[in-house]
Amino acid sequence: MKVRLPVRETILNRRTYEAPAEGRSGKLRLDFNENTAGCSPAVRRALAKLTTKQLAMYPEYQAPTERMARYFGIRPEELLLTNGGDDALRVFFDTFVESGGRILICQPT
Repeated sequence: MKVRLPVRETILNRRTYEAPAEGRSGKLRLDFNENTAGCSPAVRRALAKLTTKQLAMYPEYQAPTERMARYFGIRPEELLLTNGGDDALRVFFDTFVESGGRILICQPT
């Protein structure tokens, strides 16, 4: 069964968000969900193995998307990898929930 979710008209016409690039140093930038404690030693070791070129590139999602789709038995176009939970929620709500629309959520435990 193929399910099609209706994409909001506003998402089809929206402008791309651009984060402020300057004037934020020396501040706790909590609005961007940045880690205020720094990298763990394991992350620092993993980063040390990367080349300068690898560190400068945005991640490529095609290969991991295809591997995960095979694992879950779905088509790659049915899977969307995001840069964390906040990004996933933003993409979902921006795409499928109209301004003023109603949603149902569970009470946090």
